[in-house]
Amino acid sequence: MKSGDIIAIGIAVAIAVVAAYIIFPDTVGETVDSIVDAVVEMTTSEEYRLSQLESETQTMVRQLIQTLADHDISVYVGQTLRTTAEEKTAIDSGHSAVKSHSWHESGRAVDLYPINPDTGQPDLNGVRDDLFLQMQQWAVSLGFHQIAYDEQWNRRYLTNAQGKKIWDGGHVEWHGPFATASDAYAAYIA
Repeated sequence: MKSGDIIAIGIAVAIAVVAAYIIFPDTVGETVDSIVDAVVEMTTSEEYRLSQLESETQTMVRQLIQTLADHDISVYVGQTLRTTAEEKTAIDSGHSAVKSHSWHESGRAVDLYPINPDTGQPDLNGVRDDLFLQMQQWAVSLGFHQIAYDEQWNRRYLTNAQGKKIWDGGHVEWHGPFATASDAYAAYIA
């Protein structure tokens, strides 16, 4: 989205909120929630990928996306649920540093990419570290686990099966009751 589009949406939302308060003073909260939810738009493909997540994870990812939107960070929804074969392909191609099972395999991980406001496109290459950092900090504040940064919020690089260092800046995980991805996977296939 361009900054002019964001401003226009903001003005439209403000007008809608005032109108909702005047017309429906008792239900303005519900109306405002509906208006805000409408601002976060996703493609059919992104919605489909979200629908593949385990239900609690899906709810939390949607909450994260809304929280990011509330802080002027739009995101693109990348991979969510992966089959074992898809995970093996990600490992073999060097895109995953997983040694056994991934949180993706149980529908408890998502790859989110901030939309670079300079280009209006998903930042698939980590150009805007500031946006990834904010996204990951918001994710952690909501209870997600992340692997993109260390405890001091410096980039954390992982070593893939080919020995190459990779940065997985968009990856977030919702562990729920599980201590490990293998535990989550075992419960998922049971």
